Amino acid sequence: MGRLREATPRLAPRLAGTLVADVQAIGAGRRGHTLPFDLAFHRVLPDPALSLAFCCRREAGGYPLEPRLVIVGPKSKPSLCMFEPGYEMAAVRLKLEWVAPLLDLVPSEHEGAVTDLSLMLAGFAEPLFGKLLETRIPERAVAMLAAALVQRRHRDPACE
Repeated sequence: MGRLREATPRLAPRLAGTLVADVQAIGAGRRGHTLPFDLAFHRVLPDPALSLAFCCRREAGGYPLEPRLVIVGPKSKPSLCMFEPGYEMAAVRLKLEWVAPLLDLVPSEHEGAVTDLSLMLAGFAEPLFGKLLETRIPERAVAMLAAALVQRRHRDPACE
């Protein structure tokens, strides 16, 4: 199985009532250190939350390769996800009541989907994506995702 590390939102105390958790799901180690079939599996349980995620592999120096900034929609059924070795997903899962105020999205409209954030919120996605490209470790990417949500929350009076 792949590795999932979940923690309470210590990276963004001002979002403590907003986030379910900071999440990092990382595939099966690095290339060259693989499991049979060169894949890692992660079991995803049903969850109504929506996540903001940065996905990539990283080169030896930590620079992201094949990066994506996505929205991961809610899951109503359990599933098994396969990841290639070295694949990494750093994500921040949002409480349902904060998805609309922060992202102007309806979670149920994204059921089971993984969608490029720039297709929905280009003005928010583009500067954040540029900053995420500078990260070298998944923990920094999670912190950056949480910080972007803090900034978005404090810029919009409707989010208070």
